[in-house]
Amino acid sequence: MDEHLVLTETCGLQADAPASWSDRPTRAAAIHRQRYLAASEAMPPERADKFTVAQLAVLTIIAREVRTRQGCTLSTATIAARASVSLGTAQGAIQLAKHLGLIEVVDHRTTIVDAKWSAWLRRGRLRNRKQAPARLR
Repeated sequence: MDEHLVLTETCGLQADAPASWSDRPTRAAAIHRQRYLAASEAMPPERADKFTVAQLAVLTIIAREVRTRQGCTLSTATIAARASVSLGTAQGAIQLAKHLGLIEVVDHRTTIVDAKWSAWLRRGRLRNRKQAPARLR
């Protein structure tokens, strides 16, 4: 099953992309999705403490793409939509991660360059999307 669809269903959102502003998920659903993504342990705690919940949601989307495809080629707008954040928040999270030396963006391809974060993902610290974190159940 498509991983985006699984996440959408887990968070209780409609599977189809919003057709207009009035069809967008409610604010409560967006906050729930951000918290769900941030709690998925996609980044070591000593790295994650430098980011807000919304920024962690963005970096979780990137980490999942890097883990499955060895690099993230999603547009910033797509990342923002999947993380339920604004485009500015997504751009800010990416810029902050680049400034901290965690990721590198070359030719619209994002890779994780931080050794500790890469090792964290290789060990499988990214939670399964089908299982919601205990504090969000």
